[in-house]
Amino acid sequence: MKFISVYIERFGQFYQWSQTFGEGSFLVLYGPNEAGKSTLMAFIKAILFGFPKKTELRPYISGPIEKLDIGGTLTIEIESIGRIKIERYLHKNEGQATLYLPHGDLGDEDDLQRQWLKGYSRRIYDSIFSFNLEGLKDLDRMKADEFNHYLFSTGMMGSSNIFKLENHLQKKAAHLFKPSGSVPPINKLISELSELKKKLTSWHRTLDDYKHWKQELTTLLDQQGQEEERLKATEHRHAQFLKYKACESLFIDYQFLLSKITEFTDHASFPDEGLSQYEQWHGRIVTLQGEAAELRSRQAALKERMQTITVDTAFIAKEEEIYSLRREYEFIQSVEPEFQVRNESLRLEQKEYALQLQKLGVVDASINIETLQTGFHIKQELKELLQRFESLKQKHQVLETTIDEQEDFITQLQETCNKGRENSMPDDQFQALETAIFRDQDRQLLIQEKQMKQQQMGDLEARKQTQKRIETLMIGLPSGFLLSLFVLGVVLIYFGAGLSGGLTIGFGLLFAAASFLIMRSLKGRQPVEPILKAIKKEMQRIDELLNQKSSEDQQQLKESYQVEKSKRDQLRFDTQRLEEAKQSYKENITRFDNVRFEMNQALAEIKQWAKVYGFPIVNNAVIYLDIYDLIEGVKERKIRMHHLEVQQQEHVDRKEAYEHKLEMLQQELEAPEYQPFDFEADLVKYKENQSKRRQLEDTIQELQEQEAGLMKKIARYQEECDKLLTEAGVETEEAFRHLAKRAEELRELKKQRESLWLQINHVVPQQDFLNQAMRWFETGYWAETQEEELIQEVKALKESLASKQKRIADLNSAIRQLEETIPHADLKHEYEEKRSELNDLAKQWAVYRTAKELLTEAKEAYRKTQLPKVLHQASEYIKEITAGRYKNIFFSEEDQFILELTEGKIIPLYQLSRGTKEQVYVSLRLALAAIFSAPYALPLFIDDGFVNFDDDRKEQTINLLKKIAVRRQVIILTCHEMNPNQGMERIDLSSERMESYG
Repeated sequence: MKFISVYIERFGQFYQWSQTFGEGSFLVLYGPNEAGKSTLMAFIKAILFGFPKKTELRPYISGPIEKLDIGGTLTIEIESIGRIKIERYLHKNEGQATLYLPHGDLGDEDDLQRQWLKGYSRRIYDSIFSFNLEGLKDLDRMKADEFNHYLFSTGMMGSSNIFKLENHLQKKAAHLFKPSGSVPPINKLISELSELKKKLTSWHRTLDDYKHWKQELTTLLDQQGQEEERLKATEHRHAQFLKYKACESLFIDYQFLLSKITEFTDHASFPDEGLSQYEQWHGRIVTLQGEAAELRSRQAALKERMQTITVDTAFIAKEEEIYSLRREYEFIQSVEPEFQVRNESLRLEQKEYALQLQKLGVVDASINIETLQTGFHIKQELKELLQRFESLKQKHQVLETTIDEQEDFITQLQETCNKGRENSMPDDQFQALETAIFRDQDRQLLIQEKQMKQQQMGDLEARKQTQKRIETLMIGLPSGFLLSLFVLGVVLIYFGAGLSGGLTIGFGLLFAAASFLIMRSLKGRQPVEPILKAIKKEMQRIDELLNQKSSEDQQQLKESYQVEKSKRDQLRFDTQRLEEAKQSYKENITRFDNVRFEMNQALAEIKQWAKVYGFPIVNNAVIYLDIYDLIEGVKERKIRMHHLEVQQQEHVDRKEAYEHKLEMLQQELEAPEYQPFDFEADLVKYKENQSKRRQLEDTIQELQEQEAGLMKKIARYQEECDKLLTEAGVETEEAFRHLAKRAEELRELKKQRESLWLQINHVVPQQDFLNQAMRWFETGYWAETQEEELIQEVKALKESLASKQKRIADLNSAIRQLEETIPHADLKHEYEEKRSELNDLAKQWAVYRTAKELLTEAKEAYRKTQLPKVLHQASEYIKEITAGRYKNIFFSEEDQFILELTEGKIIPLYQLSRGTKEQVYVSLRLALAAIFSAPYALPLFIDDGFVNFDDDRKEQTINLLKKIAVRRQVIILTCHEMNPNQGMERIDLSSERMESYG
C-alpha cells in the first residue's frame, strides 16, 4: 500500500489544503516545530481508521472556519488493485468512510475495514508501523527484567502496553490480597469476619416481647392496607359522582333534542340539498332549450349557402392524371438542357474513341477490342508476372556486376599470394629455425624436472629418518612394556592373586607381539635408499644435457622465428581467402545462369498470358502494361458511349409518351386548347368548391349532433327533477318546496344536537367515562345517592386509619428502642455487609490473577515462536546501521539483550551508549514491521527517530530505509535538516514545496 495524495478540508491548522506525495516510496516530511507534521500523520490515521474520541480529536477541530466539515480524502495505491480514494468527514455520513474504487465502483466503511485493512486497527498500526523514541525515553532507568518485558510487549502490541498492563495487574492483585499480609483489604476482612462470627455464636438472649410486637405490627399493617383500599375506592366513587353531576343537565337537554328530532320521522326521506338541486336542474333545462333554438336557426342558413356552390366531378375524377401530366411536363422542360449536354458529350466520346482505336491500331490493327478480356484479377496477374520479370532482371544485373568485381578481386589475391611466397624463406630453413626454438623449450623443461627431483629427494630423506626412529621403537617399546607387566604379574602371584598375575603376564606378551607386528608392518613398506639412488642418477643425466646445450643467442632466433611465422600465417590466410573467392565466383556464375534461365521463362509466361487473354504478342514485355491500360480505356469509353445513347433514347421515348397523354386528356375533358397548367387551374377551383361544400355539410352535421346532445341533456335534467319529486314522495313542485322547508327545520335541530354533544365532550373529555355517565343517566344509577353520605363515609375511614397509624408508630418506636439496646441486629448486618464486601473483592482479585496468568502464557508463546524471527531480522538491520560493527542481537533472561561485535566480543545492552540503544530499538521495530503479517505492505511512519545518531550511523540508517522503501513506503517526520539523498523525496510543509533528489 502506498500513500499518493491527501486533501484536507479542515483538520488542525490545515484548511482546504492538498498535497501529493510523488512517485517515490521514500519521503521526508520536513518542517519546524508546529508546522503540522504530527497533524498530517493524525489526519492520515483518521481517514484510514476513523476519527478518535472527542477528547483526542479536540485539538484538531478548533479554528475560525467552523462551517467547514472536519475531514477530507486520502488516495492510496495497491499494486494488484490500483488507486483508491478514501473520503471521510466527521458529520457527513456520520463519520463513515466512502471508497471510490477503480472502474467507478463505490465502497463503504465495512469494505475498508474488512477487505482492504483486514480488520487491523489504529492501535495495531501505531504499534507496528508508526513509532518514535518515546518508548525508550526512560530506557536508562529500566531494570533488566523490566526492559525485557517492555520489548516483549513491543513485539506483541508495538508499544509498552503489555508491560504496563502486566505491572498494573500485579499491583492490583497485590493491593487486594497477600498470602502472608495483614494490610490488604481482603486480609483485613477475613480477620474481622472471624471476630464477628464468634460474637454471633455466643448471643443467646430471648426475644419474646420483641416477637409479640412484631406479630401485632404485622396484623395492624394488613388492616391498614385494607382500610386504605376502601378509602381510595370511596374517594374515587365520590369523584365520579361529582363529575356526573357536572354534566347531568347537559344530558337532559340532549335527551330533549333527541325527542324533538324523532317528531320529524315523516321527513326522513327528503333528499339532502334537494331544493338546491331541483333549482339547479330546472335552470339548466331553460338554458339548454334556448341553445337548441339557436342551433336550428344556424342550420337553415348553411343549407341556403350550399345551393350557390358548383362542382365539375369530371375534372376531379382526372385529378391524378392532371397532376402527373403537369409533373411530366416540368420534368421534360427541366432535362431538356441536360439532353443537349449529353448530345455534345456523346459526340466528344465518339471522337476520342476513334482516336484511341487509331492509336491502338498502330500496335495491331487486327485486334477485336470487344473480345479482349480485362478485369482486376487479369491486370493483377500481369503485374505479378512483370514484377517477377523485373526482379529477375535486377538480379541478373547485380550478379553480372558482382562477377566482374570478383574477377578483379581474385586477380589481386593471386598477386598477393605470389609476393608472399617470394618474401618467405624456404621450408628447410624454417624447419631448422623451428628446431632451434624447440630446443630452448626443452631446456626449460629439464630445469623444471631437476627442481622437482630435488624436492622428491628432500621428502625421501625425511622418510628415511622416520624409519630409523621406528626401528628403535620396535626394540625398546615392546621390551619395556613386557618387562613391566611381567614384574607386576610376579608380584600379584606372590601375594596370592595367581589368576590376575597370569592374565597380566599374558597381556604383556600379547601387547609386545602386537607392537612388534605393527612396527614391522610400518618398516616393511618400500625402502627409501634405492629410490634415492635412482633420483640422483636421473639428476646427473639432466645436468649433462643442460651442459651440452648451445650457447647461441636464443632471443635473436625467437624474433626471426616470429617474423617468418607471421609471414607464413598471412600467406596461409591469403591463400584461404583466394580459395573462398574462387568458390564464391563459381557459385555466382551458377546463379547468373539460373537467373538468366528464369528471365527467359518469365518472359515466356508473359507471352502465354497475352495469348490466353487475346492480347498481341510483343518482344518488349515492358509495354504490356501500357497496352492493357489502353485497351481497358477503350472498353470503358465504349461503355460510356453506350450509356449516353441509352439515356438519349429514353428521353425521346418519354417526350413522345407525354404528348400522347396530353392529347387523350384534351379529348376526354373537351378542352382541345388546354395545356397542363390550364387543367390544373380548373382542377384547383373545383376542388376548393368541393371542399367548401364538404365543410358546410360537416358543419350542418355537427350542429345537428349538438342539437341532439342538447335534447338528451334536457331530457336527463328533467329526469333528475322528476327523480327528486319521487324521492320526496310528492307530485307537484309546490308540495316539494313545502317539504324542503320542513327538512330545513330538522337540519337546524340536528345542528343544535351536535353543538350540545361537543359541550358534553368538552366537560367530560374521557370517552370511557362519558360512555359510563350516559349509562348512569339512562339507568338512574345516582338517583338515590346523596353527596353527604359519601362525605361521611370518607371521614369515618380516615379516623380509623389515623388510630391504626398511631398504634403502628408506637409499636415501631418500641421495637426500634429494643433493637437499639440489643446489638444482635447490628452484628448480623455488619457480618453480612463485610461478607458481601469480601466476595466482591475476591472476585476482583480472581479477575486480576486470571488476566495476568493468561498474559504470561501469551507472552511466553510469543517469545518461543516470534522472538527468533525478530532477533534474526533485527541483527541484519543493526549490522547495516553500524556498518558491520555489530553483527548479532541475542536475548538472555539474565542479561536481557546482548550484542555481538564482528570480532566475536559480547556486550550487554546496558553497557551501550544511549545512541546505540536507540539504534537497537530502531532495528527491533523495523524487524517487527518486516515480519508482521499485514494484508499489504503498509506504509511506515518514523517521527524524528534519529536524534541521537551520529552522522555515519544516520547515513547508514537512511540507506537501510531506502532498501526497505523498495518493499513498502517509508515516511520520515523531522524538524532537522537532512542532506539530500538519491531516491529520497522531500516535502517542505512550511513552504508547501516538494524537492526530489536522484
